[in-house]
Amino acid sequence: MTDIEKLKKLHSEGKIEKALKLSNQLLKKHPNTYSYLHAHASLHNNAGMINAALRSYLKLHTLNPNDISIVLAISTCFSKISEYESSLKYFQIANKLRPNDHEIIMNIGVLYRLNGQVTESKTYLETGVKLAPKKAEAYHNLAITNELEEDFDTALSNYKKAVELDNRHYRALGNMGVVYSKLKNLKLAEEAFLSSLAINPKYDLALKNLGINYVFQKRLNEAKALLFKAIEYHPKHAMFYNNISQLTNMTKEELSHIKFAIENALASKTNLLATDEMYFALGKICHSLKEYKTAEASYLKANTLVSKKKPYDRSFVSNYFDYSKFLASHLDTSFESHVSGESFVFIIGMPRSGTTLLESLLSTHTKLIPGDELPYLNHICFTELFKNKRHTGLPTTKNLEVISDYYHTKTASLFSKPNILIDKLPHNFRWIPIINTVFPRAKIVHISRDPIDNCWSLFRENFNNNSHEYSYQLKTLGEYYARYQELMLFFN
Repeated sequence: MTDIEKLKKLHSEGKIEKALKLSNQLLKKHPNTYSYLHAHASLHNNAGMINAALRSYLKLHTLNPNDISIVLAISTCFSKISEYESSLKYFQIANKLRPNDHEIIMNIGVLYRLNGQVTESKTYLETGVKLAPKKAEAYHNLAITNELEEDFDTALSNYKKAVELDNRHYRALGNMGVVYSKLKNLKLAEEAFLSSLAINPKYDLALKNLGINYVFQKRLNEAKALLFKAIEYHPKHAMFYNNISQLTNMTKEELSHIKFAIENALASKTNLLATDEMYFALGKICHSLKEYKTAEASYLKANTLVSKKKPYDRSFVSNYFDYSKFLASHLDTSFESHVSGESFVFIIGMPRSGTTLLESLLSTHTKLIPGDELPYLNHICFTELFKNKRHTGLPTTKNLEVISDYYHTKTASLFSKPNILIDKLPHNFRWIPIINTVFPRAKIVHISRDPIDNCWSLFRENFNNNSHEYSYQLKTLGEYYARYQELMLFFN
Protein backbone atom coordinates (compact mmCIF):
# COMPACT_ATOMS: atom_id res chain seq x y z
CA MET A 1 0.00 0.00 0.00
CA THR A 2 1.42 3.41 -1.00
CA ASP A 3 1.61 6.33 1.43
CA ILE A 4 -1.21 8.11 -0.39
CA GLU A 5 -3.38 4.99 -0.18
CA LYS A 6 -2.65 4.82 3.59
CA LEU A 7 -3.80 8.42 3.97
CA LYS A 8 -7.00 7.75 2.02
CA LYS A 9 -7.69 4.64 4.13
CA LEU A 10 -7.20 6.50 7.42
CA HIS A 11 -9.46 9.29 6.21
CA SER A 12 -12.19 6.89 5.04
CA GLU A 13 -12.07 5.14 8.44
CA GLY A 14 -12.55 8.46 10.21
CA LYS A 15 -9.07 8.39 11.76
CA ILE A 16 -8.50 12.05 11.00
CA GLU A 17 -5.83 12.75 13.62
CA LYS A 18 -3.71 9.82 12.43
CA ALA A 19 -4.15 10.90 8.81
CA LEU A 20 -3.09 14.47 9.63
CA LYS A 21 -0.06 13.25 11.59
CA LEU A 22 1.05 10.97 8.76
CA SER A 23 0.59 13.70 6.12
CA ASN A 24 2.72 16.09 8.21
CA GLN A 25 5.46 13.46 8.51
CA LEU A 26 5.41 12.73 4.78
CA LEU A 27 5.53 16.40 3.85
CA LYS A 28 8.45 17.00 6.20
CA LYS A 29 10.42 14.26 4.43
CA HIS A 30 9.27 15.24 0.91
CA PRO A 31 8.47 19.00 1.00
CA ASN A 32 8.27 19.42 -2.78
CA THR A 33 6.45 16.22 -3.74
CA TYR A 34 3.23 17.18 -5.52
CA SER A 35 1.12 14.24 -4.30
CA TYR A 36 2.12 14.75 -0.65
CA LEU A 37 1.48 18.49 -0.85
CA HIS A 38 -1.95 17.86 -2.37
CA ALA A 39 -2.87 15.27 0.26
CA HIS A 40 -1.64 17.53 3.08
CA ALA A 41 -3.66 20.49 1.75
CA SER A 42 -6.86 18.49 1.24
CA LEU A 43 -6.74 16.77 4.63
CA HIS A 44 -6.09 20.00 6.53
CA ASN A 45 -8.72 21.89 4.55
CA ASN A 46 -11.35 19.24 5.33
CA ALA A 47 -10.31 19.32 9.00
CA GLY A 48 -10.87 23.09 9.13
CA MET A 49 -7.15 23.83 9.53
CA ILE A 50 -7.24 26.45 6.80
CA ASN A 51 -3.90 28.18 7.33
CA ALA A 52 -2.01 24.89 7.17
CA ALA A 53 -3.94 23.92 4.04
CA LEU A 54 -3.20 27.29 2.45
CA ARG A 55 0.56 26.89 2.82
CA SER A 56 0.46 23.65 0.86
CA TYR A 57 -2.00 24.94 -1.76
CA LEU A 58 0.19 28.01 -2.37
CA LYS A 59 3.25 25.81 -2.84
CA LEU A 60 1.28 23.63 -5.25
CA HIS A 61 0.37 26.79 -7.19
CA THR A 62 4.05 27.72 -7.58
CA LEU A 63 4.73 24.21 -8.91
CA ASN A 64 1.80 24.29 -11.33
CA PRO A 65 0.33 27.79 -11.78
CA ASN A 66 -2.15 26.66 -14.45
CA ASP A 67 -3.95 24.07 -12.31
CA ILE A 68 -7.29 25.82 -11.87
CA SER A 69 -8.45 23.41 -9.16
CA ILE A 70 -5.55 24.58 -6.97
CA VAL A 71 -6.27 28.24 -7.74
CA LEU A 72 -9.92 27.76 -6.76
CA ALA A 73 -8.93 25.92 -3.58
CA ILE A 74 -6.67 28.84 -2.59
CA SER A 75 -9.48 31.32 -3.30
CA THR A 76 -11.93 29.36 -1.19
CA CYS A 77 -9.48 29.01 1.71
CA PHE A 78 -8.81 32.74 1.81
CA SER A 79 -12.57 33.36 1.75
CA LYS A 80 -13.09 30.99 4.69
CA ILE A 81 -10.73 33.06 6.85
CA SER A 82 -12.33 36.33 5.63
CA GLU A 83 -9.27 37.48 3.68
CA TYR A 84 -11.46 38.66 0.85
CA GLU A 85 -8.88 40.69 -1.07
CA SER A 86 -6.57 37.68 -1.32
CA SER A 87 -9.50 35.46 -2.25
CA LEU A 88 -10.49 37.93 -4.96
CA LYS A 89 -6.94 37.95 -6.35
CA TYR A 90 -6.96 34.19 -6.91
CA PHE A 91 -10.52 34.09 -8.27
CA GLN A 92 -9.38 36.67 -10.83
CA ILE A 93 -6.48 34.37 -11.76
CA ALA A 94 -9.05 31.58 -12.16
CA ASN A 95 -11.16 33.88 -14.33
CA LYS A 96 -8.21 34.37 -16.71
CA LEU A 97 -7.74 30.61 -16.90
CA ARG A 98 -11.46 30.04 -17.48
CA PRO A 99 -13.04 33.33 -18.71
CA ASN A 100 -16.68 32.29 -19.12
CA ASP A 101 -17.18 30.21 -15.99
CA HIS A 102 -20.29 31.73 -14.39
CA GLU A 103 -19.50 30.36 -10.92
CA ILE A 104 -16.06 31.99 -10.90
CA ILE A 105 -17.56 35.26 -12.11
CA MET A 106 -20.29 35.11 -9.45
CA ASN A 107 -17.71 34.47 -6.75
CA ILE A 108 -15.78 37.54 -7.90
CA GLY A 109 -19.00 39.56 -7.70
CA VAL A 110 -19.72 38.33 -4.18
CA LEU A 111 -16.17 39.10 -3.03
CA TYR A 112 -16.34 42.62 -4.42
CA ARG A 113 -19.53 43.06 -2.38
CA LEU A 114 -17.85 41.75 0.77
CA ASN A 115 -15.04 44.25 0.14
CA GLY A 116 -17.60 47.06 -0.06
CA GLN A 117 -17.10 47.56 -3.82
CA VAL A 118 -20.76 47.44 -4.76
CA THR A 119 -20.48 48.84 -8.30
CA GLU A 120 -17.88 46.23 -9.28
CA SER A 121 -19.97 43.54 -7.59
CA LYS A 122 -23.02 44.47 -9.65
CA THR A 123 -21.04 44.41 -12.92
CA TYR A 124 -19.73 40.88 -12.34
CA LEU A 125 -23.02 39.52 -11.00
CA GLU A 126 -24.96 40.89 -13.97
CA THR A 127 -22.46 39.09 -16.20
CA GLY A 128 -23.04 35.94 -14.14
CA VAL A 129 -26.79 36.18 -14.78
CA LYS A 130 -26.20 36.56 -18.53
CA LEU A 131 -23.95 33.48 -18.56
CA ALA A 132 -26.33 31.40 -16.41
CA PRO A 133 -29.88 32.74 -16.90
CA LYS A 134 -31.41 29.54 -15.52
CA LYS A 135 -29.43 29.52 -12.26
CA ALA A 136 -31.42 30.70 -9.25
CA GLU A 137 -28.30 31.52 -7.25
CA ALA A 138 -27.13 33.94 -9.95
CA TYR A 139 -30.25 36.06 -9.46
CA HIS A 140 -30.06 35.67 -5.68
CA ASN A 141 -26.51 37.01 -5.52
CA LEU A 142 -27.34 39.91 -7.81
CA ALA A 143 -30.40 40.75 -5.71
CA ILE A 144 -28.28 41.01 -2.55
CA THR A 145 -26.08 43.59 -4.27
CA ASN A 146 -29.16 45.42 -5.60
CA GLU A 147 -30.43 45.56 -2.03
CA LEU A 148 -27.12 47.03 -0.82
CA GLU A 149 -27.50 49.73 -3.48
CA GLU A 150 -30.97 50.36 -2.00
CA ASP A 151 -32.47 49.53 -5.40
CA PHE A 152 -35.26 47.63 -3.69
CA ASP A 153 -37.53 47.19 -6.72
CA THR A 154 -34.76 45.49 -8.72
CA ALA A 155 -33.74 43.46 -5.67
CA LEU A 156 -37.28 42.15 -5.24
CA SER A 157 -37.53 41.36 -8.95
CA ASN A 158 -34.32 39.31 -8.84
CA TYR A 159 -35.25 37.54 -5.58
CA LYS A 160 -38.57 36.58 -7.17
CA LYS A 161 -36.75 35.32 -10.27
CA ALA A 162 -34.56 33.15 -8.04
CA VAL A 163 -37.67 31.67 -6.40
CA GLU A 164 -39.30 31.09 -9.82
CA LEU A 165 -36.26 29.06 -10.87
CA ASP A 166 -36.01 27.25 -7.53
CA ASN A 167 -39.21 27.28 -5.48
CA ARG A 168 -37.33 25.89 -2.47
CA HIS A 169 -34.83 28.75 -2.33
CA TYR A 170 -35.58 29.66 1.29
CA ARG A 171 -32.73 32.18 1.51
CA ALA A 172 -34.16 34.22 -1.39
CA LEU A 173 -37.58 34.17 0.28
CA GLY A 174 -36.04 35.28 3.57
CA ASN A 175 -34.22 38.13 1.84
CA MET A 176 -37.44 39.17 0.12
CA GLY A 177 -38.90 39.51 3.60
CA VAL A 178 -36.02 41.76 4.62
CA VAL A 179 -36.63 44.05 1.63
CA TYR A 180 -40.36 44.23 2.36
CA SER A 181 -39.46 45.13 5.95
CA LYS A 182 -37.25 47.97 4.72
CA LEU A 183 -40.18 49.15 2.61
CA LYS A 184 -42.37 49.09 5.77
CA ASN A 185 -44.67 46.42 4.30
CA LEU A 186 -44.82 44.18 7.37
CA LYS A 187 -47.58 41.95 5.98
CA LEU A 188 -45.68 40.96 2.83
CA ALA A 189 -42.51 40.62 4.90
CA GLU A 190 -44.27 38.22 7.27
CA GLU A 191 -45.57 36.14 4.35
CA ALA A 192 -42.06 35.88 2.87
CA PHE A 193 -40.49 34.84 6.19
CA LEU A 194 -43.20 32.23 6.77
CA SER A 195 -42.69 30.86 3.24
CA SER A 196 -38.96 30.61 3.92
CA LEU A 197 -39.53 28.78 7.21
CA ALA A 198 -42.05 26.42 5.60
CA ILE A 199 -39.12 25.12 3.54
CA ASN A 200 -36.48 25.28 6.27
CA PRO A 201 -38.04 25.69 9.75
CA LYS A 202 -34.59 26.20 11.32
CA TYR A 203 -33.39 28.97 9.00
CA ASP A 204 -31.86 31.36 11.49
CA LEU A 205 -32.17 34.65 9.60
CA ALA A 206 -35.85 34.09 8.81
CA LEU A 207 -36.53 33.20 12.46
CA LYS A 208 -34.73 36.33 13.62
CA ASN A 209 -36.47 38.68 11.19
CA LEU A 210 -39.92 37.18 11.68
CA GLY A 211 -39.47 37.72 15.42
CA ILE A 212 -38.60 41.38 14.80
CA ASN A 213 -41.59 41.63 12.45
CA TYR A 214 -43.93 40.38 15.19
CA VAL A 215 -42.47 42.92 17.63
CA PHE A 216 -43.12 45.77 15.18
CA GLN A 217 -46.69 44.50 14.81
CA LYS A 218 -46.95 44.43 18.64
CA ARG A 219 -47.61 40.67 18.54
CA LEU A 220 -45.28 40.08 21.47
CA ASN A 221 -46.57 36.65 22.49
CA GLU A 222 -45.98 35.32 18.98
CA ALA A 223 -42.52 36.90 18.97
CA LYS A 224 -41.70 35.25 22.29
CA ALA A 225 -42.91 31.81 21.19
CA LEU A 226 -40.92 32.07 17.95
CA LEU A 227 -37.72 33.14 19.73
CA PHE A 228 -37.98 30.30 22.25
CA LYS A 229 -38.27 27.91 19.31
CA ALA A 230 -35.27 29.59 17.63
CA ILE A 231 -33.19 29.15 20.81
CA GLU A 232 -34.20 25.49 20.94
CA TYR A 233 -32.92 25.09 17.37
CA HIS A 234 -29.83 27.28 17.85
CA PRO A 235 -28.82 27.28 21.54
CA LYS A 236 -25.54 29.09 20.85
CA HIS A 237 -26.81 31.80 18.48
CA ALA A 238 -26.36 35.09 20.33
CA MET A 239 -28.78 37.08 18.17
CA PHE A 240 -31.80 35.16 19.49
CA TYR A 241 -30.83 35.79 23.11
CA ASN A 242 -30.26 39.44 22.28
CA ASN A 243 -33.73 39.73 20.72
CA ILE A 244 -35.60 37.84 23.42
CA SER A 245 -33.87 39.83 26.16
CA GLN A 246 -35.55 42.98 24.83
CA LEU A 247 -39.11 41.65 25.05
CA THR A 248 -41.28 43.24 27.72
CA ASN A 249 -43.68 40.32 28.18
CA MET A 250 -41.29 37.78 29.74
CA THR A 251 -42.23 36.11 33.03
CA LYS A 252 -39.71 35.71 35.85
CA GLU A 253 -39.52 31.97 35.12
CA GLU A 254 -38.88 32.61 31.43
CA LEU A 255 -36.18 35.16 32.22
CA SER A 256 -34.49 32.70 34.58
CA HIS A 257 -34.66 29.99 31.91
CA ILE A 258 -32.98 32.27 29.35
CA LYS A 259 -30.36 33.35 31.88
CA PHE A 260 -29.49 29.68 32.51
CA ALA A 261 -29.27 29.02 28.75
CA ILE A 262 -26.95 32.01 28.20
CA GLU A 263 -24.69 30.95 31.07
CA ASN A 264 -24.49 27.43 29.61
CA ALA A 265 -23.63 28.80 26.17
CA LEU A 266 -20.92 31.04 27.63
CA ALA A 267 -19.50 28.13 29.63
CA SER A 268 -19.09 26.12 26.40
CA LYS A 269 -16.46 28.64 25.19
CA THR A 270 -17.00 27.65 21.56
CA ASN A 271 -15.10 29.75 19.02
CA LEU A 272 -18.31 30.30 17.07
CA LEU A 273 -20.01 32.06 19.99
CA ALA A 274 -20.55 35.83 19.76
CA THR A 275 -19.48 36.33 23.37
CA ASP A 276 -20.00 40.10 23.42
CA GLU A 277 -23.62 39.76 22.26
CA MET A 278 -24.19 37.04 24.85
CA TYR A 279 -22.99 39.30 27.65
CA PHE A 280 -25.24 42.14 26.44
CA ALA A 281 -28.20 39.75 26.49
CA LEU A 282 -27.21 38.45 29.93
CA GLY A 283 -27.01 42.04 31.18
CA LYS A 284 -30.54 42.80 30.00
CA ILE A 285 -31.95 39.57 31.43
CA CYS A 286 -30.28 40.14 34.83
CA HIS A 287 -31.49 43.74 34.83
CA SER A 288 -35.06 42.53 34.28
CA LEU A 289 -34.56 40.04 37.13
CA LYS A 290 -33.31 42.96 39.30
CA GLU A 291 -29.92 41.29 39.66
CA TYR A 292 -28.22 44.62 39.14
CA LYS A 293 -24.64 43.76 40.12
CA THR A 294 -24.55 40.82 37.71
CA ALA A 295 -26.16 42.99 35.04
CA GLU A 296 -23.54 45.72 35.48
CA ALA A 297 -20.68 43.20 35.34
CA SER A 298 -22.15 41.66 32.17
CA TYR A 299 -22.49 45.03 30.43
CA LEU A 300 -18.90 45.88 31.33
CA LYS A 301 -17.63 42.58 29.88
CA ALA A 302 -19.70 43.05 26.72
CA ASN A 303 -18.52 46.61 26.12
CA THR A 304 -14.89 45.72 26.80
CA LEU A 305 -15.06 42.98 24.17
CA VAL A 306 -16.73 45.19 21.57
CA SER A 307 -14.40 48.15 22.15
CA LYS A 308 -11.45 45.92 21.22
CA LYS A 309 -13.11 44.99 17.93
CA LYS A 310 -14.45 48.47 17.15
CA PRO A 311 -11.94 51.06 18.36
CA TYR A 312 -13.10 54.64 18.76
CA ASP A 313 -11.79 56.96 16.03
CA ARG A 314 -11.43 60.20 17.98
CA SER A 315 -9.97 62.10 15.02
CA PHE A 316 -12.87 61.22 12.70
CA VAL A 317 -15.49 62.09 15.31
CA SER A 318 -13.84 65.43 16.04
CA ASN A 319 -13.69 66.10 12.31
CA TYR A 320 -17.41 65.69 11.71
CA PHE A 321 -18.45 67.67 14.81
CA ASP A 322 -16.21 70.55 13.71
CA TYR A 323 -17.58 70.23 10.18
CA SER A 324 -21.16 70.68 11.43
CA LYS A 325 -20.15 74.03 12.95
CA PHE A 326 -18.31 74.97 9.77
CA LEU A 327 -21.41 74.25 7.68
CA ALA A 328 -23.61 76.33 9.95
CA SER A 329 -21.32 79.33 9.47
CA HIS A 330 -20.39 78.99 5.79
CA LEU A 331 -23.21 77.30 3.85
CA ASP A 332 -24.59 79.31 0.95
CA THR A 333 -27.96 80.55 2.22
CA SER A 334 -28.93 81.65 -1.30
CA PHE A 335 -29.24 78.03 -2.46
CA GLU A 336 -32.69 77.57 -3.99
CA SER A 337 -33.98 74.11 -3.24
CA HIS A 338 -36.66 72.70 -5.51
CA VAL A 339 -37.87 70.55 -2.58
CA SER A 340 -39.35 72.66 0.21
CA GLY A 341 -39.19 69.86 2.78
CA GLU A 342 -42.54 70.80 4.29
CA SER A 343 -43.43 67.09 4.21
CA PHE A 344 -40.48 66.12 6.43
CA VAL A 345 -40.08 66.07 10.20
CA PHE A 346 -36.63 65.18 11.55
CA ILE A 347 -36.41 63.99 15.16
CA ILE A 348 -32.80 64.40 16.27
CA GLY A 349 -30.82 63.87 19.47
CA MET A 350 -28.69 61.16 21.01
CA PRO A 351 -29.72 57.50 20.59
CA ARG A 352 -31.72 56.20 23.57
CA SER A 353 -33.00 59.71 24.29
CA GLY A 354 -36.67 59.00 23.56
CA THR A 355 -36.84 59.39 19.79
CA THR A 356 -38.93 56.22 19.39
CA LEU A 357 -41.46 57.27 22.03
CA LEU A 358 -41.74 60.74 20.52
CA GLU A 359 -42.25 59.31 17.03
CA SER A 360 -44.98 56.96 18.28
CA LEU A 361 -46.77 59.88 19.96
CA LEU A 362 -46.53 62.13 16.91
CA SER A 363 -47.60 59.39 14.50
CA THR A 364 -50.97 59.05 16.25
CA HIS A 365 -51.88 62.04 14.09
CA THR A 366 -53.43 60.82 10.85
CA LYS A 367 -51.20 63.00 8.66
CA LEU A 368 -47.90 61.89 10.20
CA ILE A 369 -46.15 58.77 8.87
CA PRO A 370 -43.61 57.01 11.14
CA GLY A 371 -40.54 56.42 8.98
CA ASP A 372 -38.35 54.98 11.76
CA GLU A 373 -34.57 55.56 11.46
CA LEU A 374 -34.04 56.29 7.77
CA PRO A 375 -30.41 55.94 6.64
CA TYR A 376 -30.74 58.07 3.52
CA LEU A 377 -29.68 61.54 4.69
CA ASN A 378 -26.68 60.28 6.64
CA HIS A 379 -25.60 58.06 3.73
CA ILE A 380 -25.79 60.69 1.01
CA CYS A 381 -24.19 63.42 3.14
CA PHE A 382 -21.18 61.25 3.93
CA THR A 383 -20.99 60.13 0.28
CA GLU A 384 -21.07 63.68 -1.07
CA LEU A 385 -19.16 65.54 1.63
CA PHE A 386 -16.56 63.12 3.02
CA LYS A 387 -13.68 61.16 1.52
CA ASN A 388 -11.45 58.81 3.51
CA LYS A 389 -13.08 60.03 6.74
CA ARG A 390 -12.20 63.69 6.00
CA HIS A 391 -14.68 66.31 4.88
CA THR A 392 -14.13 67.76 1.42
CA GLY A 393 -14.84 71.37 2.34
CA LEU A 394 -17.76 73.61 1.55
CA PRO A 395 -20.54 71.81 -0.38
CA THR A 396 -21.08 72.91 -3.95
CA THR A 397 -24.49 73.65 -5.42
CA LYS A 398 -24.22 70.26 -7.15
CA ASN A 399 -23.57 68.51 -3.81
CA LEU A 400 -26.65 70.12 -2.29
CA GLU A 401 -28.81 69.22 -5.29
CA VAL A 402 -27.67 65.58 -5.14
CA ILE A 403 -28.43 65.39 -1.40
CA SER A 404 -31.88 66.90 -1.87
CA ASP A 405 -32.78 64.72 -4.87
CA TYR A 406 -31.46 61.52 -3.30
CA TYR A 407 -33.37 61.92 -0.04
CA HIS A 408 -36.55 62.99 -1.82
CA THR A 409 -36.37 60.02 -4.23
CA LYS A 410 -35.57 57.45 -1.53
CA THR A 411 -38.44 58.53 0.71
CA ALA A 412 -41.04 58.92 -2.06
CA SER A 413 -42.28 55.32 -1.75
CA LEU A 414 -43.07 55.84 1.95
CA PHE A 415 -45.83 58.34 1.15
CA SER A 416 -49.23 56.83 0.38
CA LYS A 417 -50.81 60.28 -0.04
CA PRO A 418 -49.79 63.85 0.75
CA ASN A 419 -48.79 63.62 4.40
CA ILE A 420 -45.77 64.28 6.57
CA LEU A 421 -42.95 61.76 7.03
CA ILE A 422 -41.06 61.42 10.32
CA ASP A 423 -37.36 60.52 10.10
CA LYS A 424 -36.08 59.73 13.59
CA LEU A 425 -32.44 58.85 12.87
CA PRO A 426 -30.92 60.50 15.98
CA HIS A 427 -27.52 61.32 14.48
CA ASN A 428 -29.05 63.52 11.82
CA PHE A 429 -28.18 66.27 14.32
CA ARG A 430 -24.85 66.32 12.45
CA TRP A 431 -26.65 67.53 9.34
CA ILE A 432 -28.86 70.29 10.77
CA PRO A 433 -27.23 72.97 8.54
CA ILE A 434 -27.75 70.73 5.49
CA ILE A 435 -31.41 70.09 6.40
CA ASN A 436 -32.06 73.81 6.85
CA THR A 437 -30.50 74.52 3.46
CA VAL A 438 -31.88 71.77 1.20
CA PHE A 439 -35.27 71.42 2.97
CA PRO A 440 -35.93 74.96 4.23
CA ARG A 441 -39.49 74.23 5.39
CA ALA A 442 -38.76 70.94 7.13
CA LYS A 443 -39.38 70.71 10.88
CA ILE A 444 -36.55 69.67 13.20
CA VAL A 445 -37.45 68.39 16.66
CA HIS A 446 -34.59 68.01 19.14
CA ILE A 447 -35.23 65.65 22.05
CA SER A 448 -32.87 65.39 25.02
CA ARG A 449 -32.72 63.24 28.14
CA ASP A 450 -30.92 63.46 31.46
CA PRO A 451 -27.24 62.97 30.44
CA ILE A 452 -26.45 60.27 33.02
CA ASP A 453 -29.61 58.31 32.19
CA ASN A 454 -28.91 58.67 28.48
CA CYS A 455 -25.28 57.56 28.72
CA TRP A 456 -26.07 54.61 30.98
CA SER A 457 -28.80 53.52 28.56
CA LEU A 458 -26.30 53.73 25.68
CA PHE A 459 -23.72 51.70 27.60
CA ARG A 460 -26.31 48.92 28.03
CA GLU A 461 -27.17 48.82 24.33
CA ASN A 462 -25.73 46.42 21.78
CA PHE A 463 -25.87 48.47 18.58
CA ASN A 464 -24.36 45.61 16.60
CA ASN A 465 -22.91 47.85 13.89
CA ASN A 466 -19.97 50.14 13.28
CA SER A 467 -21.54 53.54 13.85
CA HIS A 468 -21.58 53.78 17.65
CA GLU A 469 -17.99 53.01 18.64
CA TYR A 470 -18.07 55.83 21.18
CA SER A 471 -20.63 53.98 23.30
CA TYR A 472 -18.50 50.98 24.31
CA GLN A 473 -16.25 52.76 26.83
CA LEU A 474 -17.47 55.12 29.55
CA LYS A 475 -14.67 57.60 28.84
CA THR A 476 -15.35 57.89 25.11
CA LEU A 477 -19.10 57.90 25.76
CA GLY A 478 -18.66 60.92 28.03
CA GLU A 479 -16.43 62.66 25.47
CA TYR A 480 -18.93 62.10 22.67
CA TYR A 481 -21.90 63.25 24.72
CA ALA A 482 -20.04 66.44 25.67
CA ARG A 483 -19.33 67.16 21.98
CA TYR A 484 -23.01 66.56 21.16
CA GLN A 485 -24.15 68.96 23.91
CA GLU A 486 -21.66 71.58 22.73
CA LEU A 487 -22.95 71.29 19.15
CA MET A 488 -26.59 71.62 20.19
CA LEU A 489 -25.77 74.73 22.24
CA PHE A 490 -23.93 76.12 19.21
CA PHE A 491 -26.99 75.63 16.98
CA ASN A 492 -29.30 77.18 19.58
